[in-house]
Amino acid sequence: MKKIFIQTPLNETGGTVDLAAYYWEGSQPKAVTLFHMMPATKESWFPLADKINAFGMHVLAIDLRGHGESTQGTTIDGKPLILNFSEFTDEDHQNSIYDVEQSVNFFISQGFTPNNIMLGGASIGANLTLRFLSRHPEVKKGFALSPGLDYRGIKTQTAVGKMQEDQHILLICAEDDAYSHHSISRLSTEGVVDKALKSYPSGGHGTELFESQPEILDFLTSWVTQ
Repeated sequence: MKKIFIQTPLNETGGTVDLAAYYWEGSQPKAVTLFHMMPATKESWFPLADKINAFGMHVLAIDLRGHGESTQGTTIDGKPLILNFSEFTDEDHQNSIYDVEQSVNFFISQGFTPNNIMLGGASIGANLTLRFLSRHPEVKKGFALSPGLDYRGIKTQTAVGKMQEDQHILLICAEDDAYSHHSISRLSTEGVVDKALKSYPSGGHGTELFESQPEILDFLTSWVTQ
């Protein structure tokens, strides 16, 4: 595992953000990129990333803009910018889709084909994952831990409805996480995309499930690497 930095657009008009990431190199031509929940960081994926990498897959876990070590940016006119997610508008959060896109481009630039790149996210990272997959049918597979119907304007019902039959998503939540449980129930009826559902009676939100329901790590590893 090594730390790297990936540059991503600040917004549609210009500027940049330097994203911090951990990269686990693998031996297989397959990769997964992971997006944390708020206010977590890339380190929240360590338990899963190590297991997936042990099967030879390349793994990338980033700090989304304004989180962890991804706080440095520049404006459109090149002025230094400090980013803090706690001060973000909904539009700022929605611009995190650029972080997802550049994470996938990181692997494409190394010669990976889109159908061998997978995405995974927790909470707002789950919503970003679903949003990306709806826009990029060439990427075939992703999982979402504790997605919501609408996190800071990143909506998922329409996104899931736009996905293709040959794409595959795994939706996971704890039943005591009422909003995500309700959201998954709604998302399960949307569109034609192939869906797998997994719920736990309890366990909390997003990557909290790794501690409260440790068996999820083997379940996810199996689904990701199969």
